[in-house]
Amino acid sequence: MNFTNFIPFFPGITIRQALLSTGLVDFGPAGFIRNVAGIPIGDGVEVLLRYNGRVIPQTLLNLPAEPGSIIGLELFYSLTGAIPVPL
Repeated sequence: MNFTNFIPFFPGITIRQALLSTGLVDFGPAGFIRNVAGIPIGDGVEVLLRYNGRVIPQTLLNLPAEPGSIIGLELFYSLTGAIPVPL
């Protein structure tokens, strides 16, 4: 699934506010991403947050966004608990 949204910039807009304004991202009580486009985060589904191509932690969601920035979210299945097997 791939969505592209263009959000109008205003001085002081944060990464969190930009994501909220898409209508596709919800945040939980702790302030972290809870679901994306109705897909719940957790139970093996993780989210990777990119800001202008760089992976950033969700603890930086309240940083101000710059004009022309690109914010990306990548959902993936987590292999938590998996044991790597060398081939």
